[in-house]
Amino acid sequence: MIVAVVTAVAITQREARREKAAKEAEAAAAAKKDILVVGAGIHGLLVALFCRAQGFTVTIVDQKGVQHFKGDDRASGGLVWLAPNALTVLERMHEKLPGYLQEAACAAETLHYRRYKSGKSLSRTALGGGGTSTHCLALTATDFLDLLLDFTTAKLVLNTEIVEYKDAPEDLDGPLPHGRPYALAADGQKFYADCIVACDGNGSLARKHVLASAGEEGWPDIDTKWTVTTGSVLAAELGEHEKARKLVDKDRVDVWVGEGAYVSTVTVGGGEEVVFDAYDLDMQNEGELLLEELVEGWEGGLVHALSKAGETTSTRLKIRQKPSTLVSRKSRKVLMFGDNGFTFPPHSPHLEMSYHVEAAQTLAVCLRKAASVPLGLEIYTRMRNPRYARAMMMAQDRFNTITASAAEGELEAAELKWEIEPGRKEEAGPGEDGIVEGWWDYDAEKWADKNFEGVIDILTAELLGKQRAMAEAQAKAQAEVEAEAKKKAEGEQAVVEKGGQSREGDQSEDGDDDGEEDGDDNGEEDGEEKDSGSQTQGSERVEVVKLKHDG
Repeated sequence: MIVAVVTAVAITQREARREKAAKEAEAAAAAKKDILVVGAGIHGLLVALFCRAQGFTVTIVDQKGVQHFKGDDRASGGLVWLAPNALTVLERMHEKLPGYLQEAACAAETLHYRRYKSGKSLSRTALGGGGTSTHCLALTATDFLDLLLDFTTAKLVLNTEIVEYKDAPEDLDGPLPHGRPYALAADGQKFYADCIVACDGNGSLARKHVLASAGEEGWPDIDTKWTVTTGSVLAAELGEHEKARKLVDKDRVDVWVGEGAYVSTVTVGGGEEVVFDAYDLDMQNEGELLLEELVEGWEGGLVHALSKAGETTSTRLKIRQKPSTLVSRKSRKVLMFGDNGFTFPPHSPHLEMSYHVEAAQTLAVCLRKAASVPLGLEIYTRMRNPRYARAMMMAQDRFNTITASAAEGELEAAELKWEIEPGRKEEAGPGEDGIVEGWWDYDAEKWADKNFEGVIDILTAELLGKQRAMAEAQAKAQAEVEAEAKKKAEGEQAVVEKGGQSREGDQSEDGDDDGEEDGDDNGEEDGEEKDSGSQTQGSERVEVVKLKHDG
């Protein structure tokens, strides 16, 4: 028994050493790879943050100047929701990051739905999760961007516009799979990298490049008919308005449900600021309403607060369709990420940013573990496809339901509701722990590490299957060629044999004809001779008779 235990411990330690050595080798290989991120927005900074954590050398290039990233007069940029599945991987990036997130965000435990005119409570939903975090965080896009900038250690190159991606075989600085593509800047600089991740947003140059590499055109954005107006109000500007000041209660989240519109308000900064997103449906394309027109007749505290908003931003929401590939088909080393690739339908804030946080972590792990960038991007795509399909299905269902009700002027809180549901425990089978992982329990880093080799096996099986199919197709084609050749040879042989038989038959017929002609000729001659003899004998008899008569 003791020997068995000691042996098991020794095996476990040996496997641990092997795993540690493998990770060290992967980290050393990653340190030799360069990642170029184009675009220093939230999605680009997420990719840079996770790739740096995996040991890559990362450079971020952005055409905007430093004034875009610093200053207190910037707009809020709207709300960003980080669900437990996003916080799970973000909080590993730096020991201080969770604290800064909590300080900047609203740590809401419940989401409160209210009637737009009276403010009467309609329902509540829990935002507690089953992951490492117990709730969602909501913060402004500007605050989230600032945090990511503070914690990234990537090289940042500003005031540099990328005008072209070059990744055709002749553009690489070496042969595939290790030759590097480059991004060409307006000033002529060439930014070479082992992998280029393009997060350059709307009007994306990378999107056009990737679609062209796949021979695709189109994929136009879809107008949702919805407009969102975003802004914020400082608590100090609300004055003594009693109902308005209730909006700045710490960690308060409200959704004000109108008949064909709704407004989300979130208190951030420990009660110092109220951030809002106002959604309005314009089915008849009559043009967007001004904010004060949209909330006219709504609850007094809300109207007062929104009237104090400073700079607001209105955006007509569109759905960017996901094309057949997010990776350039030329070198398979240029990836479009974030809004470049696709956008979710509106009304699913709990899905959007958290999905992209997951994706950035998965990308970094796949690039670290793969022997080459093309392989890493292929595995990344395979891993994300099921997750994308499920998230898009949930978002599309919500969008369809909410839009249909708003169009009828009958929007209800039940249609806007969303919540964070933890995984559930079920009766465990043999070798199972009985935990059914919920959507929010997903750990992108652990999942990618665990399933990487499984995806490799799938790709290998597919490759072998393709090779087998190609071999079978070639064998079938060769057999068809040989069968056709054989058929042709047999046909030619049959023609030759038939020709020989025909000549022999002709010769036989010629012999028969000659015999018949000879026989006929001889018979005719014999007859003629007989006839001649008969005539001679007859004349002699006549002469004898005549003589006798005369005598």
